[in-house]
Amino acid sequence: MFNLRRTADSKSAKPMANFSDLSPSHHLRRLCDLERAESDGQSTHLDSLVEAFRDRLKSLSSSEVVALFAQAIDSPATEDECGYWSCISELHHRAEPIIFETCAAWAASPEPRTRKASADVLSQLGYPEGYPFAQQSQPILERLLEDSEIPIVEAALIALGHLGVGELSAIAGCAKRPEAQVREAAVRALLSRDEPMARRTLIELSQDTEPEVRDWATFGLGTCDKIDSPEIRAALVARLDDEDDETRGEALLGLAKCKDPRVLPAISRELVRDEVSERAIEAAGQMPHESLLPALEALLSSSPGDQYILDAIAACRGVAR
Repeated sequence: MFNLRRTADSKSAKPMANFSDLSPSHHLRRLCDLERAESDGQSTHLDSLVEAFRDRLKSLSSSEVVALFAQAIDSPATEDECGYWSCISELHHRAEPIIFETCAAWAASPEPRTRKASADVLSQLGYPEGYPFAQQSQPILERLLEDSEIPIVEAALIALGHLGVGELSAIAGCAKRPEAQVREAAVRALLSRDEPMARRTLIELSQDTEPEVRDWATFGLGTCDKIDSPEIRAALVARLDDEDDETRGEALLGLAKCKDPRVLPAISRELVRDEVSERAIEAAGQMPHESLLPALEALLSSSPGDQYILDAIAACRGVAR
């Protein structure tokens, strides 16, 4: 998803352009031009211009939004692709057959950017109404898993994850791909699944060579309130000494939610690091123990009023009584 955060100066300045007298097509073209100018270091006040475009999309029919999106697809790619993702966001809010049918046709396009756009839209099409096209989208997205373009495979996996569908063997096959971004997307496709094969694949990916993959897989395993087993806990314990801070934090929190006593020494170690993560403090609240109080109170003295620390201290004091 594109990043709308900009500098304080650009947020406080007045917009340089008023799009109200432009057609939606010219509005999009102007937005793309300004985005390219900003990527070149020019201040263009893009936030307000994107907001105006997103508001305008709400008043258009689905056919008109699809036509604008096709224009965005054909435009040269930019870093954030504000016009592209603005159209997708608007289409996601709608549950109309014309959008699905267009995406189904686009999935067979010879143009890679068009095939990826199909997966990006199908990913959350009609989500306010419970993803009404999820089952119809599944075979389309599964075919895209065999695409020669890595970004398309990645987009299809993420879409299957959002929709909670997909043949597990196909997703697990992608988890063995050499491309880290594909393996990470495979994890995200498995987060909503609780079948044994999904759990086994997440355990394997929690040992991946890439920190981002391990982080997402450990996060998935850490939902012990949903899935719990000795194998999952063992995989989380194995990540308590991970060199990646985020992965280690997810393992801490997952085990703390499971009330697994093996996590307590690890929480104690994390609370006295030079940089203490919110995950470690949250884990202390989930697995409270009086031995954690000195470290938590020391943290509070340097961050007075921090609600995470206050909550963890209250939980630890509660068990100390």
